[in-house]
Amino acid sequence: MLGDLDITWRDPNRLHSMELRTSPRQWSRASIPRPRTPLETGQISLQLEYDTNDMATVDTNVAVVWDLTHARIAFRLAEEVASVRWVAIADTVIVGLDETGSLVEIRFDDCQIDAQATAQ
Repeated sequence: MLGDLDITWRDPNRLHSMELRTSPRQWSRASIPRPRTPLETGQISLQLEYDTNDMATVDTNVAVVWDLTHARIAFRLAEEVASVRWVAIADTVIVGLDETGSLVEIRFDDCQIDAQATAQ
């Protein structure tokens, strides 16, 4: 994905890294509660069109929400989704999928972010 967020996969099913190119001062600050619905466990595989260099690009807006109280950060790829299915893909990582299976949110728990970087 290009823009404010790049996601790199080690292979089609394993997240390797994420690079966020925004200042923490640009992030929204809000409580990010745990999902009310039970979490499934599993993995995700992105259905993307890759070029000859095995790169896929998706042009989408990413809203970053930081919850200092719960040490949680969310990357929201869609606004106002009526129904979200939550899947735990790691101990501290959950993803939200809409009714079509599209990725709408990625959440990380137990995030340590430099307090000076997030000061307003």
